[in-house]
Amino acid sequence: MTEQQADIPGCVQYPYKEIIDKYGPYHLGSSIALMLALAVEQRPKALGLFGIDMSAGEEWGYQRPSCQHWLGLAKAMGIDIVLPPESDLMRHSTIYGLGEHNQRHVKLRERMNELESNKNVLMQRIQQDTLGLQAINGALDQVKYILELWSDDLQGDLEQAMSFSGVFAKALPVLGEPTQAITHPVYSGPLQETITTTTADPVPKKRKHKGNSGTQPNA
Repeated sequence: MTEQQADIPGCVQYPYKEIIDKYGPYHLGSSIALMLALAVEQRPKALGLFGIDMSAGEEWGYQRPSCQHWLGLAKAMGIDIVLPPESDLMRHSTIYGLGEHNQRHVKLRERMNELESNKNVLMQRIQQDTLGLQAINGALDQVKYILELWSDDLQGDLEQAMSFSGVFAKALPVLGEPTQAITHPVYSGPLQETITTTTADPVPKKRKHKGNSGTQPNA
């Protein structure tokens, strides 16, 4: 850990100062490099690294040389290095001015250029197909619009398009009483309806009964 953490059992602060004072500030660009530096300082008989390839060019390409440095130092100090045969960790980068003339390097470069060319052709095709798809979507929107509003020969009538809710509302009676017939220049049918209360606890009206001076609620 970079600092001592009291809530973490067994936590040990990394000896940055001691490592830097002895080996310098170089080749400490990753957590693996820091662990290797501390391991070298402890002088083990062997160091084994498994599942640490650092083969991704963008992420670990600049970190791999630091690990190679500490492994080389450990080897020079008599520490055995154990790596699985499929590990990329100790693979070096192409040697400038020499590796480019290797037949395998030339062949792979040619293959890579061929794949890049095929990729560019496909990208152009995708771009053209995308433009075609956008055109088809636009045509579909137009057809949907015509089907929704212009698919019959009836002529719209402004009076028929008006909402009559305001006219009907004016003729509605007091709750519990029947309405009168409503006539309208466009709507010719009568609207007969009895409005009843729909509240959960309606308040009943009181009325007088003959022979009783008091009042009682309607049933």
